[in-house]
Amino acid sequence: MIPWLAKTAYHYFAGPNRSYYERNTALSAEELLSRLRDLCLDCVWNEEELFTVTRRKQNQLRSPEDHFGLQRWGTRAYPDQHSVLGLTSIFPGIAFIHIVRNGIEVIHSMSKYKAYRRLDFDKRCRLWAARILRDHFLGSRGDCFSIRFEDLLEHPSEVMSGVLSFLGLPPDEAPARFLSGCLVHPLDGPTIKANPLSVHKQRPPAFTRWTATERDSFRSICGRAMALLHYPIPF
Repeated sequence: MIPWLAKTAYHYFAGPNRSYYERNTALSAEELLSRLRDLCLDCVWNEEELFTVTRRKQNQLRSPEDHFGLQRWGTRAYPDQHSVLGLTSIFPGIAFIHIVRNGIEVIHSMSKYKAYRRLDFDKRCRLWAARILRDHFLGSRGDCFSIRFEDLLEHPSEVMSGVLSFLGLPPDEAPARFLSGCLVHPLDGPTIKANPLSVHKQRPPAFTRWTATERDSFRSICGRAMALLHYPIPF
């Protein structure tokens, strides 16, 4: 990964001509931002994916048509406050969609995913709480749309209508239909066709499986983060 990033950075900021470095040619601010935008795009999509997104076949008899006039593209990210300032400089008009979920459910979910289940209970709690405290600033930004996970489950049409409107996109029922009929990787299992709200309501509260020590740890470590999100701790 590191050699690939180094090669990519060289391509965008130095170019294939070695004399570029020797001249020490300064880049204008706009040129620097343009190259940063290209770098970010390449870090999200590889060449094959970018080809699929930016080219389409009109029919079997005609060659692919370029349509590089993309106006929007999205990615999953966890920027801190300093990084957000940088992103807004590189991508004027950027918008953030911030989703929060009850920490009790998140800690339980983390225990099922291989990326987190190797961590002990306290470490998972600290990780979640730190992210909530770090990301809390997003709620006060005009370019951020905040969503509560339970609202997304119970009212997918209303929430997604708000998201599309916030992004300046036309109304579309497809996102809400997907959210109402598909459960993506439930507890690290395979994606299934199911109503997520029904599945979640059938599950017993996650904390019923926790020991008294784990409940004490959660209150101690995650109490402040839960209060910031206005989630009660029912034990």
